Amino acid sequence: SNTKYYEAEASPEGRYMAYATNQLGQCRVWLYDNLTKKSKCILKQGQKIDRVYDYSYPLIAWHPTGELFSIIMESEGMMKLYTYTLSTRKLESRRIMNFQKILDVSYSDDGTKLLMSAMRDGQSDIFIFTAASNAYEEITKDVYDDRSPRFSDRSTKLSLSSSRPN
Repeated sequence: SNTKYYEAEASPEGRYMAYATNQLGQCRVWLYDNLTKKSKCILKQGQKIDRVYDYSYPLIAWHPTGELFSIIMESEGMMKLYTYTLSTRKLESRRIMNFQKILDVSYSDDGTKLLMSAMRDGQSDIFIFTAASNAYEEITKDVYDDRSPRFSDRSTKLSLSSSRPN
């Protein structure tokens, strides 16, 4: 009754569902298998303490192959990118530098890049993050709020929500 379920993302083929729960401030990321009807805890963060919690994390994005998914969380004041591979059942992590907060994330069609809406210097902009090199390219840099970026047309174009007047 005191557990909040959120950030549910289905795998591309629909067999798996990754989702987050929060119980008294302790966040867990789960992997649910629709075939076996079983859930497995992939990641746990925080202690069970009754307090106000930021439900904007974790962010979950499935790789287009459905073989892995990524989780973005804030941990010890740093942004971290976790990647869970289904076949090996391994969770790997790395730090993501130069962002105050990441608001949204999605994969490119080939799975080599992550499209992110992120806060830097107090404003939200769009970035393309290449996981292999841990580098990013800034797509927008202005005072307007840029959110919910998605690749389209075989990742040759992108769409986003913005507070731009035109």
